[in-house]
Amino acid sequence: MDQFVATDLQTALYADALSNSHPISVTVHRPEEVEEIFDSISYDKGASILRMLESFLGRETFLQGLTSYLKKHKFGNADTDDLWKALDQAAHAAGKTGIDIKQVMDTWTNQMGYPVVTVTRQNRKLLLTQERFLLMPPSPACGGVVEFTSPYRYEWIIPLTYVTSTFPNQQQTLFMDSGHTKISLDNNSPEWVKFNVNQTGFYRVNYDSENWDALIGALQRNHTQALNSADRAGLLDDAFYLVRAGLLELDTSMELVKYLKKERDYVPMVTALDGLGYITKLLETETDDKDLYNNMKLFILELLEETIGEVGWEDQGDQLTKFLRSTVLGAACEYGHQQSAQQAHALFVKWMQSGGTQKVSPNLKTVVYRSGVQHGGKAEWDFCWQQYASATVAAEKRKLLYALAHTRDEGLVEKLLRYTLDSTKIRSQDTVRTITYISQTSVGYQKAWNFVKSNWQTFLDRYGSGSFNMAELAKVPSHRFSTRKQLEEVRAFFQSHDISAAARAARQTIETIQANIYWLEKNKAKVKTWIKNYFLPPEGGKARSSQI
Repeated sequence: MDQFVATDLQTALYADALSNSHPISVTVHRPEEVEEIFDSISYDKGASILRMLESFLGRETFLQGLTSYLKKHKFGNADTDDLWKALDQAAHAAGKTGIDIKQVMDTWTNQMGYPVVTVTRQNRKLLLTQERFLLMPPSPACGGVVEFTSPYRYEWIIPLTYVTSTFPNQQQTLFMDSGHTKISLDNNSPEWVKFNVNQTGFYRVNYDSENWDALIGALQRNHTQALNSADRAGLLDDAFYLVRAGLLELDTSMELVKYLKKERDYVPMVTALDGLGYITKLLETETDDKDLYNNMKLFILELLEETIGEVGWEDQGDQLTKFLRSTVLGAACEYGHQQSAQQAHALFVKWMQSGGTQKVSPNLKTVVYRSGVQHGGKAEWDFCWQQYASATVAAEKRKLLYALAHTRDEGLVEKLLRYTLDSTKIRSQDTVRTITYISQTSVGYQKAWNFVKSNWQTFLDRYGSGSFNMAELAKVPSHRFSTRKQLEEVRAFFQSHDISAAARAARQTIETIQANIYWLEKNKAKVKTWIKNYFLPPEGGKARSSQI
């Protein structure tokens, strides 16, 4: 289940951190809104809060209630309250009478967003406060519409769990049903506390500086003994997003991630690389300071160096080990690790020279295909295109499209974009995916948006006003845009075109670009100072990068 943390929980936490999100339970007023609500909130957040419910009820009680619900309503209709009632009855039957399921869960389904719980140590007590977590505060600048209001004043009944350094294996549970509360630590004086055990709760946690420092120290000493894989991933994800929201200093997240040199589990590794990838992506667009971008890449590669050597290129091990290998090697190639790029290129050439008969190992395909195209030329791109055209398995075609989108040849990027309008070359159902892939690259992101703008009406005619494809196209600028000029360009386009099929997505895009601008304005100088001090400490010494 640790994989759920990275694939579902974190995806939902990001989507629901926007002021232009929506509740899980929402009234639909127009046909176009139906497709809009079938998104990460409905699916990933829905799954996450059910996982949270299972955690505090207990698996057996949860399954009994769910079984009762399904049997009672088979071949019939049901609503949310029917599920809460069945689970409530199961809880009472199990002797868990102090929980009102509907009262708790309504705060999670009938209002959008989620809380950040701030934990402050006061002698032998912990002061806990909750507030809504937002990447950017709601304002007219974030889209001009406050679509939903909260019937609970953006407070949640939170099933809190925590462990301490003194008793790391003894989980404590309590419900927080107000804006603030206190917890007594009895006679214990633990070095650190960690809330949201196993990341089963749908909330973020911030700590005072002393507790952050203690957690960082514990991970650096022995990360596997201090916290399990899911908790390490949660700590990393919270830290990066708290920085983005302006609730935590960037230095704390950078100090935290240094322990990654010893990390060998997939879920915290992919979480850390996502957080570092966001920073690197924004720095890459800053053309006036390429040294900072290059040194950020050097920092990441130094964190990964030992792991790169350990995972190797043999596609073996359990599934999470295979995921770890492809993630680490993909990052290594992306950030310029010479040996990894050479090995990926050698595997690509071997595949290419065999005419595609010498297959690449399944879990290394994305790494090898992308690296081969990214570091190759027209011949590599053409071969990959031929393989795409002849492939019959949808998953294989997606991997090849992803690779094709990562060419550094601007002419080939434009060619691939043109192909998306020709259904004999790229299927209509793959068009938006292809444009999205291109929008995520440094070479193609502006070209992808220009293409969307030029062909907006064509796509609207193709997909219709009730299609989620239009919402995805409206999000194209959100992947890399990070300047005020780009923000105004996107806003002007949305104001002058029919975006009824993607109104919420358009507002989310405006908000995301603003968040990108905010991060750079607040943190660019800080990350430059931190990176410089990392490679050349203030007390002197030889720099590990020629760029400093």
